[in-house]
Amino acid sequence: MKIRFGMGLDNQRGWHTRNTLGEITVGEKGMLSILETQLGLIRKVAPQSRRIVQYLTCLKQCDHAARFYHQSLEADELGTAATLLGWRDQWYLYGWDGKIEGMEAKRLADMSEVESIACKKVAPSEGERLAHILQAMKRRIPAISSITLTRPLAHYPKRWQLILSRLQTEFQELASVPHAGSFLHTLQDRLRDVQSGKKLGKVDRLDFKADGSVIIARAETRILAAHWLADRMAENIADGILVATDSTDLLDDILAANQQARHGLNESSSARSVLQLLPMALTLLWAPLDFTVLISFLNHPISPIRHFARRQLAEKLAAYPGIRGQRWTDTLNRIDAHYGDQAAAVREQIHTWIDHPRFDQKGGVSIDQVLIRAQKMADYFRVQLTDTDETKHILWDTGLVQTTVFIQSLEQLQEDGVIARIRPRQLQKLLAQATAQGSVNPNRIAEVGSLSTVDDLGALIESFDQVIWWQPVMPNTPKEFPWSALERHTLARAGVMLPDHADVLGNLATDWLKPVLAARKQLIIVLPPQDVEAHPTWQMMLSQIHNITEQSIEQVFNHHPQTTTCSIPLPHTPLPQPRRWWQLSIDTPIGKHPYHSYSSLELFLFNPYQWLLRYPAGLETSSVLAVSDGFLLDGRLAHTLIEHFFALPAPLGMTKSEISTWFDRIFPEIIEAEGAVLLMHGRRSDYEELRYRLHRAITTLLTQIKTAGVTKIKSEQALKGQFPGGKIIGYADLMLTNGQGQHAIVDMKWGGTKKFTEQLRENTHLQLGIYAELVRQKTGAWPAVGYYVLSEAKLIAQQDAYFPDAIQVNKKTEESIPHLWERLKETYIWRDTLLQQGRIEVALADQEEIEAITPPEAGLKITPLNPCYNDYRVLAGWRPA
Repeated sequence: MKIRFGMGLDNQRGWHTRNTLGEITVGEKGMLSILETQLGLIRKVAPQSRRIVQYLTCLKQCDHAARFYHQSLEADELGTAATLLGWRDQWYLYGWDGKIEGMEAKRLADMSEVESIACKKVAPSEGERLAHILQAMKRRIPAISSITLTRPLAHYPKRWQLILSRLQTEFQELASVPHAGSFLHTLQDRLRDVQSGKKLGKVDRLDFKADGSVIIARAETRILAAHWLADRMAENIADGILVATDSTDLLDDILAANQQARHGLNESSSARSVLQLLPMALTLLWAPLDFTVLISFLNHPISPIRHFARRQLAEKLAAYPGIRGQRWTDTLNRIDAHYGDQAAAVREQIHTWIDHPRFDQKGGVSIDQVLIRAQKMADYFRVQLTDTDETKHILWDTGLVQTTVFIQSLEQLQEDGVIARIRPRQLQKLLAQATAQGSVNPNRIAEVGSLSTVDDLGALIESFDQVIWWQPVMPNTPKEFPWSALERHTLARAGVMLPDHADVLGNLATDWLKPVLAARKQLIIVLPPQDVEAHPTWQMMLSQIHNITEQSIEQVFNHHPQTTTCSIPLPHTPLPQPRRWWQLSIDTPIGKHPYHSYSSLELFLFNPYQWLLRYPAGLETSSVLAVSDGFLLDGRLAHTLIEHFFALPAPLGMTKSEISTWFDRIFPEIIEAEGAVLLMHGRRSDYEELRYRLHRAITTLLTQIKTAGVTKIKSEQALKGQFPGGKIIGYADLMLTNGQGQHAIVDMKWGGTKKFTEQLRENTHLQLGIYAELVRQKTGAWPAVGYYVLSEAKLIAQQDAYFPDAIQVNKKTEESIPHLWERLKETYIWRDTLLQQGRIEVALADQEEIEAITPPEAGLKITPLNPCYNDYRVLAGWRPA
């Protein structure tokens, strides 16, 4: 076997593909696998998360107040264990045998004591595995004829050096033979001189030569740069490589959109949908319940709960956040009816993942409880592995691997007994460690026709005719070792030959030049936008080249479209501007609802385009993407509370003390059932403020009602009637009847005292006017009307004949509710006539009064609706800021 070996070559393609037998190019993981297989040392490699838990056990066994890591361990057990395990693993890689002579350095002395336990407890690291290989090589030499190193032997960690020195190795330097006389050749020579330390003055700077061997391009946005590069790559590239370390997903998407092969530029991410499921499920363990996470869990495309059930639950919880009460029961009953014989299994899913016991975050949760949920998640993924779709199969397998690693870590904690109950921060650390490598997107694999590709510059180990360097941004640089000079000296005596930080940076700088030095005929650099710090190699080029020319990609597309092979000039098509009127064809079918309501009439009368999109077109915003909160939730909770109050046997006869007793009992129940977001962390002040406002609102309302001599109260009273457009229905918040048999309608609002006072003053209180007419149609008499503003506990009315203690509003007009009803009918007939002609008005608050049609004088005054509640603003047309 012939092997080419270099650090960081795993999962890279920085070399040419060849038809060979018995030859292979590998990185550390690949080389370890080959050596262990040939020497009979095959082992199951423990995941890093499990090793961290194992090392945590060792740290705890040795812990006491004098240990250097004691306080850190108390603050963050798993984080401290991960950091110190990283130290230990690095020492082993550079030659440590687990022992340290001399105890001058306190930290090293503590680490040495911990190691006396860890060497038997913790699964072996890369350095330890290499030590085992060295021992085995004393008895048997692997069947490897030669190893070609991609960097000098001295640049490898000590353990690797010891192994490689026992095998037949040679170093092969990256070679490039560009066309003599090209600017690329001159630039490469210059950069080699700079790298070697040759002193060069400013007068020796190169003059840029635009001979096509070096092309520098930059766009203001990465997406335009990706389109430009895709255009270049559409040409047949016989021998090229793509170097891409930033915005790689974007470039691959643009290549695919231009009908070119994907290059597998797939950044691993812990945000892949399948990896989000377990963290969300475990977050739901904690009390108080985080409803934002719960809604995300129910809306997630991957879920162990059946789709219809999730949708129903999400709709309920988004509007009324709480897992108790009548609405929750009604939702479960609908789910049961939908699934029929399978209802019990679906109910079990809901109980397992949502309606289950929760645990206080300070007290933590037993590992057994977490294991139960994690194992159920693993079972879910195992069942999905039967999916015949290859892409989905990869996703399910990724989720199963993550969950299995997490379970192993929990089992290790349980076995060691170092943590009895686990808290949220510890759980998050375990999850992060189990998901550390993230997941690749199975839909983004390298396709036939793609170039060789690297995202690690050190993996570029062969020369190519054309090198394309996409988005060379400032890379991360290794940090200084966290050990003092004394500690470094002590480690060296223990055989730990750590590299000098300057040497590490020097080796890194050598790798940084590879994209330039590997090009034989042409180098293309697509720079990041100006506001992004560029790669040090580019900065070095700037310092060595005079009058370097950058192509502005915007200029290329704007002024030279003929130079691009995949670009077709298109006329500019502006976004549609708002128009005051939409004209529909006369035969456009506009279905009619069997009945109208105040909500639909308000849109039809005051902004018909909203009505058209909301009702006939059926366009609705999602009701399950966000949890109800703020004044909307406060208003709903207030309505629910008052509805409960007036459903009592004799609410009018209750004393203030009885009301307070009832309120103290029912308020927490309602919050838990329909407003549990107020129980979340950081919401106590909101909870108490609402409690105060609602108690005041209900006691003040009862006082107003008693003063008015009311003897009968109905909440959410259904009302029905007729008008020129057909049937009309509504629900009055409160319908009151006094001792004389006179009726009154009270509409409850959470806020808006100024707004509703003005409506009563101007006689434009349309909702109350409609409800009053519906009562008149049934009883033959007009009822009194008023608004009750819950947040301020204020009852406002046009006159005090019915409500003596209400805030009386002096009207500015002699008109009353009968006149308002007639104006409504007149305006409806006008709008309906326009609708028959296909004319739909787009009435926006900031729209110019052009093309306006004057409404009938006897109709309602057309006033713009609040744009904050217009879900269709962008569909009216684009208006530049």
